[in-house]
Amino acid sequence: MELQKGYEVLRFMDQGNLTRITMDYRKGELLLSWLKENRIMDKELLYQWMDMLVRQVCLFHKCQKNQCYRYLSPESVLVTADGQLYLLDLEAQSNAFVMRDMQRREMRQHFMKNESYFQHHKKEETDLYSLGKTIQFLLARSKISPRLSRREEKQIDSFIQKCLGNHPRKSYQNLDKIQKEIPQYKKQKKNGKAVGAIGIAACIILAAAGGGRFLQSWNVNLKEEPLAEEAVTKEVQEQTGGGDERQVHTTADSEESKNQDRLEALQVYLQNNTTADNQWIIEEGSDMELELAATLATAYDREEIFESALYYYGIVTELEENPQQLERCYLRKATIEENLGQKEAARTTYQQAMKKCEKNQKLALQYLTFICKSDTEDTEQQNQELQELIAGFPELKDTEEFKKLQLEYGIEMEEEKVWIKREDG
Repeated sequence: MELQKGYEVLRFMDQGNLTRITMDYRKGELLLSWLKENRIMDKELLYQWMDMLVRQVCLFHKCQKNQCYRYLSPESVLVTADGQLYLLDLEAQSNAFVMRDMQRREMRQHFMKNESYFQHHKKEETDLYSLGKTIQFLLARSKISPRLSRREEKQIDSFIQKCLGNHPRKSYQNLDKIQKEIPQYKKQKKNGKAVGAIGIAACIILAAAGGGRFLQSWNVNLKEEPLAEEAVTKEVQEQTGGGDERQVHTTADSEESKNQDRLEALQVYLQNNTTADNQWIIEEGSDMELELAATLATAYDREEIFESALYYYGIVTELEENPQQLERCYLRKATIEENLGQKEAARTTYQQAMKKCEKNQKLALQYLTFICKSDTEDTEQQNQELQELIAGFPELKDTEEFKKLQLEYGIEMEEEKVWIKREDG
């Protein structure tokens, strides 16, 4: 390993409500060089570096409102000995090599949008694109240990695609939102609940049978795009002299091949019987468990085998973290319970949904309808539920749906108090 060189970098100083940039001098190696020498990256470090990169870019824009960093790439990021990341000071003469190298066609093509993009888009968006490409390159050149689960891959890929602006309606438009959605590392906790009833064995059976369409019926909007582009790695390696082959994380393989790989990996890791291998099995098995439960819930629901559908919807609500999927699952589960006359079960489902899906207006409106339709004789409990729901979702009172329910069921309001007025008084 080469001796670490010193570079002029940007350092951000917090002074109350004010953040300012200071110039600093740090020893380390460029991210591009670090990736050449380090084949394996700890998963937690990956998440830490994504967080650092995003926050550095956001702080730069906070301090330099009329400028963009523009030349963000693995060659403009410094890695220090203690694992911290810094953006190089591109105005420093000693860092002129970055500006020079970014004029190369391959570097510009892979880490920057074309000039017309700069002219017609916000400065934040130009840096967000380079940020997405840099994270993509980081993944392409590293073998993450322990391996990213499918859920983590999808989460990171979704984040990258929003940075790149590949889906205009879902792209990040401001820096506040991107900071709230930085992928976070979560250590896997053992789940001792009844969720394990499916078992990894069932997932293995489905995978071995070639069940390669786990999520098509459950999440038709989910597209698995490459988490890291092999072309980016290959061409930039040629430009920078790094011609060795690297493991590339990708989700572009066929579904059947992926499931077969997962099956074989589970069996191999199970035989190893080490703490790290068992942890990997738990993480991967949880993902497979969720996919299988979601598929079975949908299939049983379609065939009107509702008790079984409810069982698997219940498992999905325990494991799912995607807000849209949770909303869909809770809505369907509560609807089935209502139709089957399982009023208390439906009430419990709505209450759980309110806790897990905070500020979900669609769920709150359906829960409100459920409360109003309730033919219970316990009016005190009914009004208490209504009061608590409106207190948590005061914005409901301004919706057209609430106004319709107010007329239909005689909802009365007086200051902060809300209740349903009975005809019998």
